[in-house]
Amino acid sequence: MEQQSGASASPEAGYTLIDMIAGLALLSMVVALLPPLLKLAQRTLSAEAGLVEQTSVAAALHLLEGRLREAWSISEQAEDGRLGLAFRGDGDSLTFVAPRPVGPEGGGLARYRFVLQLDGAQNGHVRLVLQHAAYKSGTQPDEATWRSHPLANLAGAPRFAYFGALEGEQVRRWHSRWPVTDRLPNLIALTTDAATPGSRQNVLTVAPRLGTGRDLRQLSD
Repeated sequence: MEQQSGASASPEAGYTLIDMIAGLALLSMVVALLPPLLKLAQRTLSAEAGLVEQTSVAAALHLLEGRLREAWSISEQAEDGRLGLAFRGDGDSLTFVAPRPVGPEGGGLARYRFVLQLDGAQNGHVRLVLQHAAYKSGTQPDEATWRSHPLANLAGAPRFAYFGALEGEQVRRWHSRWPVTDRLPNLIALTTDAATPGSRQNVLTVAPRLGTGRDLRQLSD
């Protein structure tokens, strides 16, 4: 019986040199495509994050504008016994009384406080925070009763500003605080740094609808 001189080739014997070259070529093409794809994904995520942030800022400014437009010029008795306006405004915060929007908590009046807080974790951005509490005539709410809601992070060193004439002044102008105790300012603005160094720009300007003085004791008569 005659023996075969050589073994037949098996398909599982291994890869040929051509197979290895083709595989390396495909691998190099995939590796070459990875950086552009990763950059595209990063740009997409950054764009989506920016869109979400812009939406958050727009919603926060809309809420601030809506509450300020409804601000009431209410006179109330302070802790020292003097009668003054239930409105406090400086560069970092403003406090006022306005009707509460109709919702699960019902209507009525609420005391609102918008605060600009430096957020060190967000590259020096300032966080706009809404605080609110039920309004009770003649009493100041305890700090524990204030409800706090962070709204959005703002860039450009935002500050509040107030337009009107102070006591004894004849000309209306912008002020960094509002010390007047018998009337609201004509305009309230949220300002940020402008492109020109040393200048400011208004990103939101609101004229309160109810700017005339009123006393809750007169409203209840």
